[in-house]
Amino acid sequence: MGRLRVGFSRVDITPPVGTPMGGFAARYLPAQGVHDPLYARALVASDGEQTVGLIAVDILSLPARVVEAVRKMTAASTGIPSSNIMLAATHTHSGPETIGLNAPPASRTVAPYLRLLERDLAGALYMAWRRMSEAQVGFGSGMASLGVNRRKADGVVDPEVGVIRFDSSEGRPVGALVNYACHAVVLGPSNVEFSADYPGQACSVLDEAKGSGFTGLFLNGASGDINPISSRGYACPGGFSDVERIGSILAWEALKALEETETSQEAQVSAASEVLRLASRKPSPLEAESQVQMQRRRIAELKAKDAEQSQLLAELAILRYFCKNLEEAQRPGGEETQAMEVQAMRIGDAVLIGIPGEAFAEIGLRIKADAGRRGILVVGYANGFVGYIPTEPAFQEGGYEVMTTWWNKVNPQAGRLITETAQKLISRLWAP
Repeated sequence: MGRLRVGFSRVDITPPVGTPMGGFAARYLPAQGVHDPLYARALVASDGEQTVGLIAVDILSLPARVVEAVRKMTAASTGIPSSNIMLAATHTHSGPETIGLNAPPASRTVAPYLRLLERDLAGALYMAWRRMSEAQVGFGSGMASLGVNRRKADGVVDPEVGVIRFDSSEGRPVGALVNYACHAVVLGPSNVEFSADYPGQACSVLDEAKGSGFTGLFLNGASGDINPISSRGYACPGGFSDVERIGSILAWEALKALEETETSQEAQVSAASEVLRLASRKPSPLEAESQVQMQRRRIAELKAKDAEQSQLLAELAILRYFCKNLEEAQRPGGEETQAMEVQAMRIGDAVLIGIPGEAFAEIGLRIKADAGRRGILVVGYANGFVGYIPTEPAFQEGGYEVMTTWWNKVNPQAGRLITETAQKLISRLWAP
Protein backbone atom coordinates (compact mmCIF):
# COMPACT_ATOMS: atom_id res chain seq x y z
CA MET A 1 0.00 0.00 0.00
CA GLY A 2 1.37 3.42 -0.98
CA ARG A 3 0.45 6.99 -1.78
CA LEU A 4 -2.13 7.11 -4.54
CA ARG A 5 -1.66 8.91 -7.85
CA VAL A 6 -4.49 9.24 -10.42
CA GLY A 7 -5.10 10.85 -13.78
CA PHE A 8 -8.23 11.35 -15.89
CA SER A 9 -9.05 12.16 -19.51
CA ARG A 10 -12.02 12.40 -21.84
CA VAL A 11 -12.09 11.93 -25.63
CA ASP A 12 -14.98 12.49 -28.05
CA ILE A 13 -15.59 9.26 -30.02
CA THR A 14 -18.79 10.26 -31.86
CA PRO A 15 -18.87 8.65 -35.34
CA PRO A 16 -19.86 10.54 -38.50
CA VAL A 17 -23.56 10.90 -39.24
CA GLY A 18 -24.55 8.08 -41.60
CA THR A 19 -22.68 5.43 -39.61
CA PRO A 20 -24.89 2.37 -38.92
CA MET A 21 -26.30 2.30 -35.38
CA GLY A 22 -26.34 -0.78 -33.15
CA GLY A 23 -28.56 -1.98 -30.35
CA PHE A 24 -31.84 -2.87 -32.06
CA ALA A 25 -32.54 -5.25 -34.92
CA ALA A 26 -35.63 -3.18 -35.79
CA ARG A 27 -33.59 -0.01 -36.45
CA TYR A 28 -33.37 0.24 -40.24
CA LEU A 29 -31.76 3.67 -40.71
CA PRO A 30 -28.16 4.71 -40.04
CA ALA A 31 -27.55 7.66 -37.74
CA GLN A 32 -29.38 10.77 -38.94
CA GLY A 33 -27.80 13.14 -36.42
CA VAL A 34 -26.06 13.60 -33.08
CA HIS A 35 -28.18 14.47 -30.06
CA ASP A 36 -25.30 14.36 -27.57
CA PRO A 37 -21.65 13.36 -28.00
CA LEU A 38 -20.28 9.91 -27.24
CA TYR A 39 -17.19 9.90 -25.03
CA ALA A 40 -14.44 7.62 -23.80
CA ARG A 41 -13.58 8.54 -20.20
CA ALA A 42 -10.32 7.17 -18.82
CA LEU A 43 -8.74 6.74 -15.39
CA VAL A 44 -5.20 5.61 -14.54
CA ALA A 45 -4.30 4.91 -10.90
CA SER A 46 -1.04 3.88 -9.22
CA ASP A 47 0.16 3.16 -5.69
CA GLY A 48 3.82 3.31 -6.69
CA GLU A 49 4.10 -0.44 -7.12
CA GLN A 50 1.24 -1.28 -9.49
CA THR A 51 -0.63 0.81 -12.04
CA VAL A 52 -4.08 0.13 -13.50
CA GLY A 53 -5.95 1.71 -16.38
CA LEU A 54 -9.72 1.86 -16.82
CA ILE A 55 -11.79 3.31 -19.62
CA ALA A 56 -15.58 3.67 -19.90
CA VAL A 57 -16.81 3.94 -23.49
CA ASP A 58 -20.18 5.24 -24.69
CA ILE A 59 -20.78 2.32 -27.03
CA LEU A 60 -22.95 -0.81 -27.16
CA SER A 61 -20.09 -3.28 -26.72
CA LEU A 62 -16.38 -3.64 -27.37
CA PRO A 63 -15.21 -6.42 -29.71
CA ALA A 64 -12.41 -8.53 -28.23
CA ARG A 65 -10.04 -7.51 -31.03
CA VAL A 66 -10.52 -3.83 -30.12
CA VAL A 67 -9.74 -4.61 -26.47
CA GLU A 68 -6.62 -6.51 -27.46
CA ALA A 69 -5.40 -3.72 -29.75
CA VAL A 70 -5.97 -0.99 -27.16
CA ARG A 71 -4.22 -2.97 -24.43
CA LYS A 72 -1.23 -3.58 -26.70
CA MET A 73 -0.90 0.09 -27.68
CA THR A 74 -1.36 1.30 -24.11
CA ALA A 75 1.17 -1.17 -22.70
CA ALA A 76 3.69 0.04 -25.29
CA SER A 77 3.14 3.75 -24.57
CA THR A 78 2.78 3.64 -20.77
CA GLY A 79 4.25 0.38 -19.53
CA ILE A 80 0.96 -0.57 -17.86
CA PRO A 81 0.61 -4.38 -18.19
CA SER A 82 -2.21 -5.44 -20.50
CA SER A 83 -3.68 -7.52 -17.67
CA ASN A 84 -4.05 -4.32 -15.63
CA ILE A 85 -6.23 -2.54 -18.20
CA MET A 86 -10.04 -2.74 -18.19
CA LEU A 87 -12.20 -1.49 -21.06
CA ALA A 88 -15.95 -1.31 -20.42
CA ALA A 89 -18.84 -0.24 -22.63
CA THR A 90 -21.66 1.78 -21.08
CA HIS A 91 -23.97 -0.24 -23.38
CA THR A 92 -25.83 2.65 -24.94
CA HIS A 93 -28.16 1.34 -27.62
CA SER A 94 -27.93 4.67 -29.45
CA GLY A 95 -24.31 4.30 -30.45
CA PRO A 96 -22.59 2.82 -33.52
CA GLU A 97 -22.81 -0.77 -34.70
CA THR A 98 -20.26 -3.15 -33.19
CA ILE A 99 -21.64 -6.72 -33.30
CA GLY A 100 -23.30 -6.97 -36.73
CA LEU A 101 -26.99 -6.40 -36.02
CA ASN A 102 -27.42 -3.80 -38.77
CA ALA A 103 -24.06 -3.87 -40.58
CA PRO A 104 -21.09 -6.25 -40.53
CA PRO A 105 -18.16 -5.10 -38.36
CA ALA A 106 -15.95 -5.51 -41.46
CA SER A 107 -18.14 -3.23 -43.60
CA ARG A 108 -16.74 -0.07 -45.21
CA THR A 109 -18.56 2.16 -42.71
CA VAL A 110 -18.02 0.23 -39.46
CA ALA A 111 -14.46 -1.12 -39.88
CA PRO A 112 -12.78 2.31 -40.30
CA TYR A 113 -14.58 3.62 -37.24
CA LEU A 114 -13.48 0.69 -35.10
CA ARG A 115 -9.86 1.17 -36.20
CA LEU A 116 -10.04 4.84 -35.25
CA LEU A 117 -11.73 3.92 -31.98
CA GLU A 118 -8.77 1.74 -31.03
CA ARG A 119 -6.42 4.71 -31.35
CA ASP A 120 -8.82 7.05 -29.53
CA LEU A 121 -9.12 4.69 -26.56
CA ALA A 122 -5.38 4.09 -26.35
CA GLY A 123 -4.85 7.83 -26.58
CA ALA A 124 -7.33 8.51 -23.78
CA LEU A 125 -5.52 6.10 -21.48
CA TYR A 126 -2.17 7.62 -22.42
CA MET A 127 -3.40 11.12 -21.59
CA ALA A 128 -4.76 9.96 -18.23
CA TRP A 129 -1.40 8.32 -17.50
CA ARG A 130 0.44 11.55 -18.36
CA ARG A 131 -1.84 13.55 -16.05
CA MET A 132 -1.35 11.48 -12.90
CA SER A 133 -0.82 13.38 -9.67
CA GLU A 134 -1.17 12.65 -5.96
CA ALA A 135 -4.73 11.95 -4.93
CA GLN A 136 -7.07 10.50 -2.33
CA VAL A 137 -9.71 7.79 -2.77
CA GLY A 138 -12.77 6.48 -0.95
CA PHE A 139 -15.73 4.17 -1.58
CA GLY A 140 -19.38 5.02 -0.95
CA SER A 141 -22.79 3.89 -2.11
CA GLY A 142 -26.41 4.93 -2.39
CA MET A 143 -29.67 3.46 -3.65
CA ALA A 144 -31.80 4.32 -6.69
CA SER A 145 -34.95 2.65 -8.00
CA LEU A 146 -34.34 3.33 -11.69
CA GLY A 147 -34.30 -0.24 -13.03
CA VAL A 148 -37.00 -2.88 -13.41
CA ASN A 149 -36.69 -6.58 -14.18
CA ARG A 150 -37.97 -6.90 -17.73
CA ARG A 151 -38.54 -10.66 -17.51
CA LYS A 152 -40.64 -10.70 -14.32
CA ALA A 153 -42.60 -7.92 -12.65
CA ASP A 154 -41.35 -9.07 -9.25
CA GLY A 155 -37.92 -10.13 -10.52
CA VAL A 156 -34.55 -9.35 -8.96
CA VAL A 157 -33.01 -5.88 -9.35
CA ASP A 158 -29.86 -4.35 -7.90
CA PRO A 159 -30.61 -0.79 -6.69
CA GLU A 160 -27.08 -0.02 -5.40
CA VAL A 161 -25.30 3.03 -6.78
CA GLY A 162 -21.62 2.25 -6.14
CA VAL A 163 -19.26 5.22 -6.12
CA ILE A 164 -15.47 5.54 -5.96
CA ARG A 165 -14.51 9.12 -5.14
CA PHE A 166 -11.17 10.68 -6.07
CA ASP A 167 -9.88 13.94 -4.61
CA SER A 168 -6.68 15.85 -5.22
CA SER A 169 -4.06 15.76 -2.48
CA GLU A 170 -5.57 19.06 -1.26
CA GLY A 171 -9.06 17.51 -1.00
CA ARG A 172 -10.61 18.93 -4.18
CA PRO A 173 -12.88 16.44 -6.05
CA VAL A 174 -11.26 15.44 -9.35
CA GLY A 175 -13.26 12.42 -10.47
CA ALA A 176 -15.58 9.54 -9.65
CA LEU A 177 -16.55 6.09 -10.88
CA VAL A 178 -20.30 5.46 -10.74
CA ASN A 179 -21.61 1.89 -11.04
CA TYR A 180 -25.29 1.02 -11.62
CA ALA A 181 -27.01 -2.01 -13.16
CA CYS A 182 -29.51 -0.97 -15.84
CA HIS A 183 -29.68 -1.31 -19.62
CA ALA A 184 -29.03 1.96 -21.45
CA VAL A 185 -32.21 1.64 -23.50
CA VAL A 186 -34.28 4.64 -22.48
CA LEU A 187 -34.19 5.44 -26.20
CA GLY A 188 -35.63 2.72 -28.43
CA PRO A 189 -35.21 1.74 -32.10
CA SER A 190 -37.15 4.77 -33.34
CA ASN A 191 -34.30 7.02 -32.21
CA VAL A 192 -31.81 7.59 -35.04
CA GLU A 193 -29.53 10.15 -33.38
CA PHE A 194 -26.34 9.22 -31.58
CA SER A 195 -26.73 9.51 -27.82
CA ALA A 196 -25.00 8.21 -24.70
CA ASP A 197 -28.50 7.66 -23.21
CA TYR A 198 -28.90 8.01 -19.42
CA PRO A 199 -25.23 7.18 -18.58
CA GLY A 200 -24.10 10.19 -20.59
CA GLN A 201 -26.61 12.45 -18.86
CA ALA A 202 -25.49 11.19 -15.45
CA CYS A 203 -21.84 11.97 -16.27
CA SER A 204 -22.75 15.42 -17.60
CA VAL A 205 -24.63 16.31 -14.42
CA LEU A 206 -21.73 15.07 -12.27
CA ASP A 207 -19.17 17.05 -14.26
CA GLU A 208 -21.26 20.22 -14.16
CA ALA A 209 -22.00 19.89 -10.45
CA LYS A 210 -18.35 19.41 -9.52
CA GLY A 211 -16.95 21.96 -11.94
CA SER A 212 -13.90 22.27 -14.15
CA GLY A 213 -11.29 19.56 -13.78
CA PHE A 214 -13.74 16.86 -12.63
CA THR A 215 -14.37 13.69 -14.68
CA GLY A 216 -17.25 11.30 -13.99
CA LEU A 217 -17.13 7.76 -15.40
CA PHE A 218 -20.17 5.48 -15.63
CA LEU A 219 -19.73 1.71 -15.40
CA ASN A 220 -22.77 -0.43 -16.15
CA GLY A 221 -23.39 -3.38 -13.85
CA ALA A 222 -25.03 -6.79 -14.09
CA SER A 223 -27.96 -5.48 -16.12
CA GLY A 224 -28.77 -8.34 -18.50
CA ASP A 225 -32.40 -8.52 -17.37
CA ILE A 226 -32.82 -4.93 -16.15
CA ASN A 227 -34.42 -2.10 -18.14
CA PRO A 228 -34.98 1.52 -17.07
CA ILE A 229 -38.25 2.57 -15.45
CA SER A 230 -39.26 4.31 -18.69
CA SER A 231 -39.58 0.89 -20.39
CA ARG A 232 -42.66 -1.26 -20.84
CA GLY A 233 -41.24 -4.74 -20.47
CA TYR A 234 -38.93 -5.04 -23.47
CA ALA A 235 -40.41 -2.03 -25.26
CA CYS A 236 -38.38 1.19 -25.01
CA PRO A 237 -40.74 4.11 -25.68
CA GLY A 238 -38.70 6.71 -23.78
CA GLY A 239 -37.56 10.03 -25.20
CA PHE A 240 -34.80 12.50 -24.43
CA SER A 241 -36.78 13.99 -21.56
CA ASP A 242 -36.72 10.54 -19.93
CA VAL A 243 -32.96 10.33 -20.54
CA GLU A 244 -32.53 13.63 -18.73
CA ARG A 245 -34.78 12.59 -15.85
CA ILE A 246 -33.28 9.13 -15.23
CA GLY A 247 -29.68 10.22 -15.75
CA SER A 248 -30.14 13.20 -13.45
CA ILE A 249 -31.69 11.13 -10.65
CA LEU A 250 -28.77 8.69 -10.86
CA ALA A 251 -26.27 11.57 -10.77
CA TRP A 252 -27.97 13.18 -7.76
CA GLU A 253 -27.82 9.92 -5.83
CA ALA A 254 -24.16 9.53 -6.77
CA LEU A 255 -23.46 13.10 -5.65
CA LYS A 256 -25.14 12.39 -2.32
CA ALA A 257 -22.95 9.30 -1.86
CA LEU A 258 -19.86 11.29 -2.83
CA GLU A 259 -20.54 13.90 -0.18
CA GLU A 260 -20.82 11.16 2.46
CA THR A 261 -17.57 9.42 1.40
CA GLU A 262 -14.28 9.94 3.20
CA THR A 263 -11.02 9.64 1.28
CA SER A 264 -7.46 8.60 2.07
CA GLN A 265 -4.10 9.03 0.31
CA GLU A 266 -2.99 5.56 1.37
CA ALA A 267 -4.42 3.04 -1.05
CA GLN A 268 -3.55 -0.29 -2.66
CA VAL A 269 -3.83 -0.67 -6.42
CA SER A 270 -3.73 -4.12 -8.04
CA ALA A 271 -5.34 -6.32 -10.67
CA ALA A 272 -5.82 -9.99 -11.51
CA SER A 273 -7.69 -11.89 -14.18
CA GLU A 274 -8.55 -15.38 -15.35
CA VAL A 275 -9.76 -16.52 -18.76
CA LEU A 276 -12.47 -19.16 -18.78
CA ARG A 277 -12.98 -21.26 -21.90
CA LEU A 278 -16.46 -22.73 -21.92
CA ALA A 279 -18.42 -24.80 -24.39
CA SER A 280 -20.66 -22.60 -26.53
CA ARG A 281 -24.15 -23.23 -27.84
CA LYS A 282 -25.10 -23.17 -31.51
CA PRO A 283 -28.43 -22.07 -33.00
CA SER A 284 -30.77 -24.91 -33.89
CA PRO A 285 -31.47 -24.96 -37.67
CA LEU A 286 -35.07 -25.99 -37.00
CA GLU A 287 -35.65 -23.19 -34.51
CA ALA A 288 -33.89 -20.63 -36.71
CA GLU A 289 -35.96 -21.63 -39.75
CA SER A 290 -39.14 -21.34 -37.67
CA GLN A 291 -38.21 -17.79 -36.65
CA VAL A 292 -37.64 -16.78 -40.26
CA GLN A 293 -40.96 -18.22 -41.43
CA MET A 294 -42.84 -16.63 -38.52
CA GLN A 295 -41.36 -13.21 -39.35
CA ARG A 296 -42.22 -13.60 -43.03
CA ARG A 297 -45.83 -14.36 -42.12
CA ARG A 298 -45.93 -11.26 -39.91
CA ILE A 299 -44.69 -9.08 -42.77
CA ALA A 300 -47.25 -10.57 -45.16
CA GLU A 301 -50.03 -9.82 -42.66
CA LEU A 302 -48.87 -6.23 -42.26
CA LYS A 303 -48.74 -5.74 -46.03
CA ALA A 304 -52.27 -7.10 -46.32
CA LYS A 305 -53.40 -4.48 -43.76
CA ASP A 306 -51.59 -1.65 -45.62
CA ALA A 307 -49.34 -1.00 -42.64
CA GLU A 308 -47.20 2.12 -42.54
CA GLN A 309 -43.95 1.98 -44.48
CA SER A 310 -41.88 2.65 -41.34
CA GLN A 311 -43.39 -0.39 -39.60
CA LEU A 312 -42.73 -2.61 -42.62
CA LEU A 313 -39.13 -1.44 -42.83
CA ALA A 314 -38.60 -2.21 -39.15
CA GLU A 315 -40.04 -5.72 -39.57
CA LEU A 316 -37.90 -6.31 -42.65
CA ALA A 317 -34.85 -5.36 -40.61
CA ILE A 318 -35.86 -7.95 -38.01
CA LEU A 319 -36.28 -10.52 -40.81
CA ARG A 320 -32.68 -9.87 -41.91
CA TYR A 321 -31.61 -10.52 -38.31
CA PHE A 322 -33.37 -13.91 -38.28
CA CYS A 323 -32.00 -14.79 -41.72
CA LYS A 324 -28.47 -14.14 -40.51
CA ASN A 325 -29.14 -16.37 -37.54
CA LEU A 326 -30.38 -19.13 -39.88
CA GLU A 327 -27.16 -18.87 -41.91
CA GLU A 328 -25.17 -19.35 -38.71
CA ALA A 329 -27.28 -22.35 -37.71
CA GLN A 330 -26.78 -24.02 -41.09
CA ARG A 331 -23.04 -23.37 -41.26
CA PRO A 332 -21.02 -26.53 -40.48
CA GLY A 333 -18.38 -26.48 -37.77
CA GLY A 334 -17.81 -23.19 -35.97
CA GLU A 335 -16.34 -22.31 -32.60
CA GLU A 336 -17.08 -24.99 -30.01
CA THR A 337 -15.79 -22.94 -27.08
CA GLN A 338 -15.89 -19.34 -25.93
CA ALA A 339 -13.20 -17.40 -24.08
CA MET A 340 -14.46 -15.21 -21.23
CA GLU A 341 -12.10 -13.05 -19.21
CA VAL A 342 -13.08 -12.31 -15.62
CA GLN A 343 -11.01 -9.42 -14.31
CA ALA A 344 -10.65 -7.95 -10.83
CA MET A 345 -9.21 -4.49 -10.21
CA ARG A 346 -8.61 -3.06 -6.76
CA ILE A 347 -8.43 0.67 -6.10
CA GLY A 348 -8.32 1.44 -2.38
CA ASP A 349 -11.22 -0.23 -0.58
CA ALA A 350 -13.11 -1.07 -3.77
CA VAL A 351 -12.78 -3.99 -6.18
CA LEU A 352 -14.19 -3.88 -9.70
CA ILE A 353 -15.17 -7.23 -11.25
CA GLY A 354 -15.16 -7.03 -15.05
CA ILE A 355 -17.43 -9.45 -16.94
CA PRO A 356 -17.50 -9.57 -20.78
CA GLY A 357 -21.24 -9.64 -21.26
CA GLU A 358 -24.75 -9.04 -20.00
CA ALA A 359 -24.89 -10.84 -16.66
CA PHE A 360 -28.27 -11.07 -14.94
CA ALA A 361 -28.75 -8.92 -11.84
CA GLU A 362 -28.97 -12.02 -9.64
CA ILE A 363 -25.43 -12.98 -10.68
CA GLY A 364 -24.10 -9.55 -9.78
CA LEU A 365 -25.81 -9.65 -6.39
CA ARG A 366 -24.39 -13.13 -5.73
CA ILE A 367 -20.85 -11.93 -6.46
CA LYS A 368 -21.32 -9.04 -4.02
CA ALA A 369 -22.91 -11.23 -1.32
CA ASP A 370 -20.31 -13.99 -1.55
CA ALA A 371 -17.50 -11.46 -1.19
CA GLY A 372 -18.75 -10.64 2.30
CA ARG A 373 -17.58 -7.03 2.17
CA ARG A 374 -18.56 -3.60 0.86
CA GLY A 375 -16.94 -2.06 -2.14
CA ILE A 376 -17.56 -4.75 -4.76
CA LEU A 377 -18.57 -3.20 -8.10
CA VAL A 378 -19.65 -5.61 -10.84
CA VAL A 379 -18.83 -4.15 -14.26
CA GLY A 380 -20.65 -5.64 -17.23
CA TYR A 381 -19.68 -5.30 -20.92
CA ALA A 382 -16.00 -5.34 -19.93
CA ASN A 383 -13.07 -6.58 -22.05
CA GLY A 384 -15.16 -8.00 -24.88
CA PHE A 385 -18.70 -9.21 -25.45
CA VAL A 386 -20.08 -12.77 -25.29
CA GLY A 387 -23.79 -11.89 -25.12
CA TYR A 388 -26.15 -12.59 -22.25
CA ILE A 389 -25.06 -14.43 -19.12
CA PRO A 390 -28.35 -15.66 -17.58
CA THR A 391 -28.86 -17.67 -14.41
CA GLU A 392 -29.24 -21.42 -14.82
CA PRO A 393 -33.01 -21.35 -14.01
CA ALA A 394 -33.50 -18.75 -16.76
CA PHE A 395 -32.40 -21.27 -19.37
CA GLN A 396 -35.27 -23.50 -18.26
CA GLU A 397 -37.72 -20.58 -18.32
CA GLY A 398 -36.79 -19.55 -21.86
CA GLY A 399 -37.18 -16.06 -23.30
CA TYR A 400 -35.21 -13.58 -25.36
CA GLU A 401 -31.99 -13.57 -23.32
CA VAL A 402 -31.44 -17.34 -23.64
CA MET A 403 -32.26 -17.54 -27.35
CA THR A 404 -29.19 -18.90 -29.17
CA THR A 405 -27.92 -16.59 -31.91
CA TRP A 406 -24.65 -15.88 -33.71
CA TRP A 407 -23.74 -13.40 -30.93
CA ASN A 408 -25.45 -15.06 -27.94
CA LYS A 409 -24.02 -18.55 -27.27
CA VAL A 410 -23.15 -18.67 -23.55
CA ASN A 411 -23.92 -22.00 -21.91
CA PRO A 412 -25.98 -22.40 -18.70
CA GLN A 413 -22.94 -22.96 -16.46
CA ALA A 414 -21.30 -19.64 -17.32
CA GLY A 415 -22.96 -17.56 -14.60
CA ARG A 416 -21.98 -19.97 -11.84
CA LEU A 417 -18.39 -20.33 -13.07
CA ILE A 418 -17.97 -16.58 -13.44
CA THR A 419 -19.24 -16.09 -9.88
CA GLU A 420 -16.80 -18.67 -8.52
CA THR A 421 -13.91 -17.13 -10.47
CA ALA A 422 -14.79 -13.65 -9.24
CA GLN A 423 -14.60 -14.83 -5.63
CA LYS A 424 -11.15 -16.33 -6.18
CA LEU A 425 -9.90 -13.08 -7.70
CA ILE A 426 -11.39 -10.96 -4.91
CA SER A 427 -9.71 -13.16 -2.32
CA ARG A 428 -6.41 -12.85 -4.17
CA LEU A 429 -6.54 -9.03 -4.24
CA TRP A 430 -7.50 -8.83 -0.56
CA ALA A 431 -4.84 -11.28 0.59
CA PRO A 432 -2.40 -9.71 3.11
